[in-house]
Amino acid sequence: MDTTMGNETTMEATNVQPKIKHWKTRVFSFVALASLVGSCGYASREGYYIATDGFCAPFILGPDNDMVVQSALKMAEVKLEKGRALSEQKSIEAQLEDGELALIKLDKLKELGEHALAFTDTTTNQQVAIGGTDIATLAEQKKALQVMLGRQTALTAEAKRNYEAGILKLPEYQLQQQALDNIQIALFSNDHVKIQTDVLLSQATLGLQSLTGNKNGNNSMPMPAILTAADLMGRIEIQRLQIDGLMKTGLAEKERVQSELADIAVLEKQVMSRPVFSAINSNVNVAFLPYEQADNASTGTPVYDCIWGLFACKNVGTVKDIIVGETVLIDPMSSSQSRGRYITLDVKSEAMRSKILRLRP
Repeated sequence: MDTTMGNETTMEATNVQPKIKHWKTRVFSFVALASLVGSCGYASREGYYIATDGFCAPFILGPDNDMVVQSALKMAEVKLEKGRALSEQKSIEAQLEDGELALIKLDKLKELGEHALAFTDTTTNQQVAIGGTDIATLAEQKKALQVMLGRQTALTAEAKRNYEAGILKLPEYQLQQQALDNIQIALFSNDHVKIQTDVLLSQATLGLQSLTGNKNGNNSMPMPAILTAADLMGRIEIQRLQIDGLMKTGLAEKERVQSELADIAVLEKQVMSRPVFSAINSNVNVAFLPYEQADNASTGTPVYDCIWGLFACKNVGTVKDIIVGETVLIDPMSSSQSRGRYITLDVKSEAMRSKILRLRP
């Protein structure tokens, strides 16, 4: 009976060992299959990312970089040119302001000349009117003096006869003679004043005719005041033409300088927008993005750093900005010159040591 029980125990132990080996094989197979499936899934995922991810070549721009130094020199030239253009613009604006003030003063001087000519016109008309009145008055005065002369001549002749007859004393005769002489002197004075008045009236009449002819455009003999006024107006007009010419030239120069300043502003904006300009004062994380990869990058796009650029990718930051403008650099994937643009990165510092970073839209 003991032998029988021993045989049964031996048989049971023999049956258990194959069962244990079977389960181990199953577990190993399952683990191997799971590993294979996981590997295939991982490989498929990584293959998908390799096919869809974008690539960029990172590099650090610093103040000592040759490109940054060249950019700083270029910016200095732009600022120098801008300062020169601004100085030239201020000088032109000052000249234009002076020209405007000169034109205002010339206009006032021209207005004074016109007023002076109007004053001459008024005074000449007054002189003609007064001269005519004086001539009429002198004529009436002469008539009265001639009547007085006739009466006094008769009185003087009668006094002379009475004196010669001894009826009238000498002083009384002399008084009558003196009165006659005074009337004759008054007549001489009347004639002299009339001659002077005729001359003045003639001059005033000629002046009035000259002024009237000047207004009507007739070829009358000009009076000195008209010549003086014409000379003044001519000089004023010549100076106005000269100043107008200078101001037109100044305005053209101002437009040219403003156009130059606008071009400088565009250039300055382009230079300042480049990461190279920002790197003048501090390091900037930059990457070159070929046009072939442009669809994979935008502001905020995640950036990944992978081993050998392929495996164990980890997120290290994002795309900070895409710089407008084209540049030509070596494409890290093809090792040949390629056209593209700069992008700035907000990533961990150790990621910038990699040769290639991946962009995952």
